[in-house]
Formats: sequence, C-alpha cells, structure tokens
Amino acid sequence: MTHGGAHEKTYTAIGVKGAISKKTRRETGVTVVVVKTADSATPHYRAKYFTQCLSHRTKCGWSTRSKGIKGARVPSTWCKGCMTRKAEQDAGDSEEE
Repeated sequence: MTHGGAHEKTYTAIGVKGAISKKTRRETGVTVVVVKTADSATPHYRAKYFTQCLSHRTKCGWSTRSKGIKGARVPSTWCKGCMTRKAEQDAGDSEEE
C-alpha cells in the first residue's frame, strides 16, 4: 500500500507516472492505482483523476481525487475483469456452504 500527494516523490515511490495511490484490493486481490490525469502518461483521459486496474489494464475516470479513491476501493464496479473475478469468487463461496 502506497499513497501520497500529487508530486514526483509519490509518483516515483509508486512507479506509475501520475499515481497518487496504489493498493491491492481485498475484494478481488488485484492492485489498483489512482492517477492524477494531468501528470499521467495518458493526459487526454477527460477526467481529473482515473483509477486503473493493473491486472486488467481497465481505466475509469473520476471528477475528484476523493471520488477516485472511493472508486478504487471496489474495482468490480468499473472493471469487467474484476467483475468476472468477483462473480467467480462469490460462486465458489456459495458452493462451499
């Protein structure tokens, strides 16, 4: 888990240009980054911030830092790969019961 302000020190620590947060989500086990779009390698994303699932390369735009961080907590709501993974995990859990 790494996070910090929108500056070069944070970007370097995380290893993704423009990333302000990088965490592995418990829900699916994937790593998600929150990126400040203006400082990213893909600045034409039409949102101030975006979240990216590093396993499936899916991105989702957000209007504020707060919304991006909240969205990153539940990648299965915006990443199809994570949605499928969560459904498979939920199916496996219900079979065990």
